[in-house]
Amino acid sequence: INSTLTLTAGSIITGVNTVIIPASGTVARTSGFVHGFLTKNVATGSNVSRTFEIGTATEYTPLDILFASVSVTGNFTASSTASDHPSIGISGFNASLTVNRYWTLTNATTVYTTYSATPTFVNGDTDPGYNTNNSIVRTYNGSTWSTPNLGTVTSNSAQALFLNTPVTPNTIYLQIGESTPSTTGRLYSIATGNWSTPGNWSETSGGPNCFCVPT
Repeated sequence: INSTLTLTAGSIITGVNTVIIPASGTVARTSGFVHGFLTKNVATGSNVSRTFEIGTATEYTPLDILFASVSVTGNFTASSTASDHPSIGISGFNASLTVNRYWTLTNATTVYTTYSATPTFVNGDTDPGYNTNNSIVRTYNGSTWSTPNLGTVTSNSAQALFLNTPVTPNTIYLQIGESTPSTTGRLYSIATGNWSTPGNWSETSGGPNCFCVPT
């Protein structure tokens, strides 16, 4: 779509196909979304943002990306799937305390430093008893789960910071779930931040975030 894709209601169901927004294209949305694959061009520059207007069925579950710096233009493709990731069992999440949705993000030729990703979900996506205050994001590259730094958390979204999509494979999957409280080790506050924020604690002095809150 080389001009403007106007989303006013309903969804565009792509199946195995892809809606492509090149450098000359834009998206104007009042309602509606792409149910399937949406590709957007990523321009060079600093603080380059892209919103992927994606969802499933009647649920709008977009993915917002903010690139710190882009040196070579390329394309990113995103989609949303209304279930836990098939490899949730090895993710470290309690599968009964997750957002039952994952987002797929694929890079094609874009060269950049890092980016943040903010997936948004709907209330019906969460498991019974899910506490959105404890949300974290984990990423999967097809073989390994990772826990990126946590950014802003709201009742319907969670932000992952300083992400990289590897060249091979060039796809990552994002899953949101509750952080798992630590039962061992000493807890130290990271230099600054709110004590009630799981991403501000580590189990060893100077260690990595444990995404747990002391009780």
